[in-house]
Amino acid sequence: MTEFRYKALTREGRTAHGAVEAADPKDATRLLGARGLVVTEVTAQAGSRPLKLKRKTALRADDIVALLREWATLLSAGLTIDEGLAVSASGSKPKKTLQAIEAVRRAIRDGRSFNAALSDTGILPREAIVLVEAGEEAGALPRVLERLADESTQRRAAQESLLTALLYPAVLLVTTLVALAVIVLVVAPNLAELFESARGVPPARIQALLAFSTFVRIAAPFLALLVLGLVFAFLFASRNDRARRARDALLLRLPFFGGIVRALDSARFASAGALMIQCGVVPTKALPLAAAAMANSNLRQAVAAALTDAARGMPLQDALARSKALPSDLLALVGAGLRTGRLADVLHHGGLLQAARARARIERFSALLTPAITVFAGIVVGGLAYLVLTAVVSLNEVAFQ
Repeated sequence: MTEFRYKALTREGRTAHGAVEAADPKDATRLLGARGLVVTEVTAQAGSRPLKLKRKTALRADDIVALLREWATLLSAGLTIDEGLAVSASGSKPKKTLQAIEAVRRAIRDGRSFNAALSDTGILPREAIVLVEAGEEAGALPRVLERLADESTQRRAAQESLLTALLYPAVLLVTTLVALAVIVLVVAPNLAELFESARGVPPARIQALLAFSTFVRIAAPFLALLVLGLVFAFLFASRNDRARRARDALLLRLPFFGGIVRALDSARFASAGALMIQCGVVPTKALPLAAAAMANSNLRQAVAAALTDAARGMPLQDALARSKALPSDLLALVGAGLRTGRLADVLHHGGLLQAARARARIERFSALLTPAITVFAGIVVGGLAYLVLTAVVSLNEVAFQ
């Protein structure tokens, strides 16, 4: 966003001037027009730099769900967006939530649409903003907000279930790594000193343990730098478009995880498309918006390209099949919905099917992870304990010689 200076005429014919933040002069003119001003001059502030929108502190998931349900109820009761936000801001809520509501109100007063205000303040993710925009255009915003609240609740429950399932394996893995570090970095060096003081030669397997301990102590700083580099690389991949596409492509190629990513995004596409068609958006516009709600950039671009081909005359099912972005069973449902004229119903069913498939894959992964880590921990800790006991026996033999 850039700061623009403007001169304009009010409805009463008076001269007004000031500053406004906008993406470009055209956007600035549009924002000022929404205030009832007739712009006569608009120029970028001399020496000003592009201004970034200030992101508000992220809200808790429960607070976001509560806001969505409250806004849906207020809008369903006939209140305008500004009136609904005013009522919402007057309630007893956490300070961060009230600040977020006020930020949305300020953005709307500056001429921003509701979905743009939510995007500017960072309350909702991009895929949710797309649905809010479609709901505004179709006049079904309360229904969309209620559906977003339901989906957020379901997603939160799935995440909590997954975290609960992964808690024991995570604790077991951390315990194993701590035991490994103690043996390699503390016990092994002490054993080396004991063998040196006893002037004995350790067995070959003990020498291997001591060599591994020395290697770990020498390589520890480099390993720490490697981990730090991977963290920065992940952050960079989250911000840079090219790196994000490469990361998303890698996720799709990973065994097992690629199927989870594809199922989750297919569920998003189907559910978003069904919701918008049910709200009155024509399929030719609803499906591209649904594609924009997909999280994986590669899948999103592939589906968007397929929909462009369909708009040029290619059969929709054939275009989506050629993109290889969506699973075959969802494509079969799309074809059935096109033939029967019940595309929204079959997309809704397909979204539920793909979401259930993703949950099943995640549950299968968590079910396999616990015994795998348990076996790994037993082998590693048991093997190291055996080496330590062997070293102690060898020391006793040296001492009695």
